[in-house]
Amino acid sequence: NAEIGYYTNATKQMWRDLISLQPRTGGSGEGMSREEFIDKVAKDVRSKVPLTSMDIGQHDMNNVRDILYERNDGAPPTPPQVVLLQELERWNALVILMA
Repeated sequence: NAEIGYYTNATKQMWRDLISLQPRTGGSGEGMSREEFIDKVAKDVRSKVPLTSMDIGQHDMNNVRDILYERNDGAPPTPPQVVLLQELERWNALVILMA
């Protein structure tokens, strides 16, 4: 239960942080629109992700699985580790889509 509470609070804080990062514009019409801000962030992220081949991230997944296997002494991954692996798979799919 403590772990669930921790992850719930961490998720709520993450959403608060993300919402606080959104640009706010006044009534004068000046500033950056939400779409312009998102486009700028997306271009920034894309410029930082090295795209050398279409198997991007697969090597990292193998490394993460090996590290988890070693840390768990051969036992199956814990539920948070399973979530980590699922999110890494989603991230890799997104990076390939962006390529």
